[in-house]
Amino acid sequence: MRATLLSALLLAVIATTPPLHGQQNDEERPPLIVRFLAVALPPRVVMSGIGDNAKGKLIDEAAIPPMDLVLQKGKSSQPVTMMLNVPSRNYLLKSRRLVITRGSASEDQQAVGFIDLELPADQGVFTVVFTRRPGQSSWEQPTVRILTDATSAKSAGNTRILNLTSNNIGIQAGGGRKIIAPGKQLSFAKAGKAWQNAVIYAQHKQSWTKLRAISGTPREGLVQTIICYPSRPKETKVSVLTCNQRNQDISTLKASVLEMDKAP
Repeated sequence: MRATLLSALLLAVIATTPPLHGQQNDEERPPLIVRFLAVALPPRVVMSGIGDNAKGKLIDEAAIPPMDLVLQKGKSSQPVTMMLNVPSRNYLLKSRRLVITRGSASEDQQAVGFIDLELPADQGVFTVVFTRRPGQSSWEQPTVRILTDATSAKSAGNTRILNLTSNNIGIQAGGGRKIIAPGKQLSFAKAGKAWQNAVIYAQHKQSWTKLRAISGTPREGLVQTIICYPSRPKETKVSVLTCNQRNQDISTLKASVLEMDKAP
């Protein structure tokens, strides 16, 4: 009887003891979600000749992001699909380390590294932005910026502007101007009408060039990201990309990722 009671107490202690750090299963882990965004001016076709002699030449074909990217997740891996200038689907990670390779490792071919870095935190939602290095047409060793995405309901309608150029970017509304240095970003929450209609400028040497208007706030439930980036690898012109992402709390995002991963 005494032995039976001791066994029952031991089982109760084991059942109520929390798991040690690193022993949580995937369902218990704090959500760590990442999405990817490859930014570049799309290739364009230049025509020459007329009639039957017309020929087309594709300019900057290398702007298309790689199609053979693989997200390494410990003992498993997952293909990464990126469309140019469109945020990817959400991916659930098991740790802060973010490793993406190109190609599939086999006996005949070794996977090539694409990026290997650490995210800023063990929990949260992050957008990893890729751009080509200045003057480089290929996506080898890309420049990477990590954006921390807000997931609270209060962030809906927010706007953030990211400067990926080597020049200052100016935001002007009425008599006020804000300067965004290279590699920096500016965020504002549900800006007033003046800043909703602000104009974006790019600085080149001592002059400023008007790019476009911010064009108001995004639709309800969306967060707006505006990215200023070099138009082409060997050009000084600046292009502007606007992305709208749906505002969802982190638990909803995790549930949608798990559901998508289960799909055949």
